[in-house]
Amino acid sequence: MTATPFTGTITFRYGDGEVDIQSFSCTDVANADATFAASSLSFYNTRKNGVIADISLSAAGVDTTQLLLYVNNKDTGIRMLDSGMVSTVNNRMPVPIPIKGGAQVQLRQIA
Repeated sequence: MTATPFTGTITFRYGDGEVDIQSFSCTDVANADATFAASSLSFYNTRKNGVIADISLSAAGVDTTQLLLYVNNKDTGIRMLDSGMVSTVNNRMPVPIPIKGGAQVQLRQIA
């Protein structure tokens, strides 16, 4: 199939109530990391302790079907189906994912 790039946002909610929303883009190529718009890098460093409260995608991948969460270059084992994170789905992240301040967060596309 033909890779179909898509975009998304990841929302961090820190313990003090601050909300940090970061945009990213995906190439729809297996084993490629998402690129964060603010830095053009494949990772984002969180500022404080908190949670990943939401991940929203503009579309589901064609060649890839999931995003794999890496924290500090380690596979967390958390895999999220693209189709369940499209912006029109109203219950994308029913359980927030705890994250420590200064953590390096990556999203890897997998088939």
